[in-house]
Amino acid sequence: RWAHPTRGILPPVEFLEQIANEGLMQPMTDHVLSTAVQQAAKWHRAGEELSVSVNITASSLLELSLPDRLTELCKENQLPPERLILEVTETEAMRDVTRTMDVLLRMRIRNIGVSIDDFGTGHSSLRELQRMPFSEVKIDKSFVIDMAHNKDCSVIANSIIDLAHNLGLGAVAEGVEDVRIWRMLLEKNCDFAQGFYMAKPMPASEFNRWLTSWRETTPDTGV
Repeated sequence: RWAHPTRGILPPVEFLEQIANEGLMQPMTDHVLSTAVQQAAKWHRAGEELSVSVNITASSLLELSLPDRLTELCKENQLPPERLILEVTETEAMRDVTRTMDVLLRMRIRNIGVSIDDFGTGHSSLRELQRMPFSEVKIDKSFVIDMAHNKDCSVIANSIIDLAHNLGLGAVAEGVEDVRIWRMLLEKNCDFAQGFYMAKPMPASEFNRWLTSWRETTPDTGV
């Protein structure tokens, strides 16, 4: 999100296309990555074992220099590289499989996590998923949101969780908006959950207060 001074909080859909058209995607990506690593380092120094995920575009993912730049950024901020996860959509990851594979391998060698986002909506084959060195799979929210009311969505989401685990990957569910879905994911041993049931997007300055409240009111079980 962008906290615009006059228009308020803007979702990415309202400004990313214009930024790309103006040729500003790379500097924006560098700024977001730098800000995320600096904030993650603050939490790490405070004793919080938290990871931070950052969405990147296909063009950024295809930069062979990116793994080294991120490694140096983590080193400068004294952040263990495993605390940083890059998210790329399934469709973007498959645009140039050979080059993507090269960059992903370099990331994983440096212990930087790589997540395949919106899984289940692209056109990758299971063979390509098996070859790509991802560290986790994010189940597209279109399947998760309707899990409690749509058997097909539940079957698909559960199958992706099983697939991820069988491949040695983490499973992340997007779109968790109520406790019933949370409990269904807990029964399937889904590793992580993301959605409005836990919290809406917030600035880092509010996160510590939310984290304390969440720990006080939520049973220490599950995702």
